[in-house]
Amino acid sequence: MKKNVLFSIFCFITVIAFLNFVLQLTTIQFSCEHKSNDHSPNYPLKKSFAGAKRGQILSGINDISLIGKGDFCVTWDINVDDWWTNHPEYYIKEQNITHQCFSKILLPKKIRFMTEMHRIQNHLPCNNYTSRFLWNSGWGADLGNLMVGLYKAFQEERPFVVSFEFVETWPFWHYASLKPNGSSPVCSTKDLECYFLRLNGCNIISTEIIPRVCLDTGHCTTKGHWWDIPRPYDYWTYEYLVRSQQWLRKKVVEFIEKQKPNLPEGGKCTIMHVRRGDIILHKVVSYTREYLPISAYLERLPEERKARGSKIILLTDDQNAIDEAHEFFPDINWFHFDRKRFRGTEGGFEKHLPSLNPADEVTAILATLEIVQMCDGIARQKSNLGDLMVKTMREVHGPNFEDYFLGGYRYGKNQTRSSNEALSRELQKEREKRNAGLTKV
Repeated sequence: MKKNVLFSIFCFITVIAFLNFVLQLTTIQFSCEHKSNDHSPNYPLKKSFAGAKRGQILSGINDISLIGKGDFCVTWDINVDDWWTNHPEYYIKEQNITHQCFSKILLPKKIRFMTEMHRIQNHLPCNNYTSRFLWNSGWGADLGNLMVGLYKAFQEERPFVVSFEFVETWPFWHYASLKPNGSSPVCSTKDLECYFLRLNGCNIISTEIIPRVCLDTGHCTTKGHWWDIPRPYDYWTYEYLVRSQQWLRKKVVEFIEKQKPNLPEGGKCTIMHVRRGDIILHKVVSYTREYLPISAYLERLPEERKARGSKIILLTDDQNAIDEAHEFFPDINWFHFDRKRFRGTEGGFEKHLPSLNPADEVTAILATLEIVQMCDGIARQKSNLGDLMVKTMREVHGPNFEDYFLGGYRYGKNQTRSSNEALSRELQKEREKRNAGLTKV
């Protein structure tokens, strides 16, 4: 009898110890609470357990063991950053105001690419790394340049480390803190790690990489452009690079929810990307583009995409373009985000943050790349961000996607709209013709 009692006590203690061990292990691997850290601003996350649309709903520590067992959804108060960092074979299937839903990538070729990218980035020696400069230019230019480096590192089977081209002047990314002195930082590192999942397991500090030394030693590469990366690896590389942290994904969801009254509810629509801002100031780097009027973009569209009642989502960095669209083409249903924009060149050269809030500007950009997927056609001038929109839309719509491209750069004497004033004069002539009844608008 005594032996049976002792044996029962021993079994009970063993089971309790084992359960405690499992609980500690899962808590370490997968935090149940949103914890602010050095790379995640303390944005409040609302707790809600309303039903998600797809997948098994997981809402507490008792469900954590089910993560990775097929499609699943978790509430926003469960932080999945560490888990997703180590499981790149999953993607965001759906996000809404209460839940984030994950699903395993279906394409075996893409799974192999993502998992091999993760292996190279996290399980190979860091001293033999490849690097590419962060330019501090525009979103598409900055990330496109890093994509080339990341894909090259993948081909060479070397970890990829971000470095700064002008480390003495701008030892930060201007989408994570403001030019010229790095003010209003989103996090202490002032780089991609403020927003995206950790790229690799290396402890190499980007600001300590000297560009000239990096080039001389062969670690840094400057050749190639992101459009040289073959499809579909170009977009897959971008997806791996910009897997957003949870606080940022939640912020994007909330932004889109707030902007719903400014977006079409359904039906066929077209994106119009009017890039202005500093493009006419780019002569300092030997090339420039023109301020094209809205009419030039409409001329590239077929009649069914610009007829009375057509739905066009106008994406632009110039508030003047929005005013122009409504004034000259009131019969089109124009949609656009309600957000702060510069007018013309008032932001200056390569300063793209009119709100002076880096996190808000990045949120708007990522929301833009979500919204463009609603439409199957785009009218655009040359722009790296526009190129990224095209890649995103083509990934969703495939052969049904239409790209109404207006052309590339214009040089020297060929420029006819190379200033705010030149476009204003052209538009004023159109107003005068309209008022005189000589043209229809």
